[in-house]
Amino acid sequence: MSWKVRLGIGILALLGALMVLGFVKSLIFSLVPLVILLVLGYGAFRLYVASRGKAETRPQQQLPSTTPPAVQTRATKDAATRLREIREEAARQQSQQQ
Repeated sequence: MSWKVRLGIGILALLGALMVLGFVKSLIFSLVPLVILLVLGYGAFRLYVASRGKAETRPQQQLPSTTPPAVQTRATKDAATRLREIREEAARQQSQQQ
C-alpha cells in the first residue's frame, strides 16, 4: 500500500476513535446526573419510610372493645338438598311445557 492509502486509513481510524470517545463522553455526562438523582431519591425515600416507622411506634389510642353485633343467620342447605330442589323444579317446568 502506498503511504497515501495508509494515511487515509489512519485518519479515518482516528476520526472513528474520536466519534466513539465523544459518544461515550456524552453518554457518561447524561447518565451520571441521572444516577445521582436516583441515589438521592432513594435515600430520601428510605428516610421517609424510616420516619414513618418511628411515628407508628408511638402508642395509638385504643377504642373501647365492644362485642360484635348479633347477625341473624339462616339455615344453610347442603349441596344434595339444593341439587334435589333444582331437579324437582326442572321436572316441574318440563311437565308444564308439555
